[in-house]
Amino acid sequence: MIIDELQVVSDLKIDGLLIYKLFNFFVRLTKETRLSHVFVVTSDSLFIEKVYNEAMLQGRVDYFLVDDFDKETSLKFLVSQGFTNDEAELVWSYFGGKPVYLVEALKHREELKEWCEGTLEDRTSWLVLSLNSMRRKNPELFRDVFTLLNEFIDREIVKCNEIDDAVFWAVKNNVLFFDPRKRFLRPQGRLELLAIRRALDEVG
Repeated sequence: MIIDELQVVSDLKIDGLLIYKLFNFFVRLTKETRLSHVFVVTSDSLFIEKVYNEAMLQGRVDYFLVDDFDKETSLKFLVSQGFTNDEAELVWSYFGGKPVYLVEALKHREELKEWCEGTLEDRTSWLVLSLNSMRRKNPELFRDVFTLLNEFIDREIVKCNEIDDAVFWAVKNNVLFFDPRKRFLRPQGRLELLAIRRALDEVG
């Protein structure tokens, strides 16, 4: 059984939180009756953290990360689709190995550089506008988010032992990804890393 985006019911209550009843049911299906394997898929890493650290699930669930492709795989894919080595490297420099962008790049080969730069500018603009609005409406949160994002100016991975408001905002808005097992934060992808660095330069 494969269930995608289960986080949409994470706060739903039916005589108590529904999510706990669902996981109890999944445990019964797998560990007790052995009728099925259950895979719960989500892109919400805060939901993963909530499930992963739930005491009643310790020893009953396993967590594994389905990550972006590495550089070698990404370049090999793009070259296999007719891209030159230089074109493949350009796409990698903007998007890393995120599959959705590798596939999208195939549609934009004629204006590849412009498309890459435009996509980055879109993400940067959203982040700049969000931070400027936050600075006006919630200066304390802005300060904390700005400080958090500033850690990625010269790093790509940051250790995280607490889900505070700044982390919550950055993860919920798909700016950062949180790994509950290793307890680190990193940008959602290379596009977000570049957008963070450009946006902070503008906002700061």
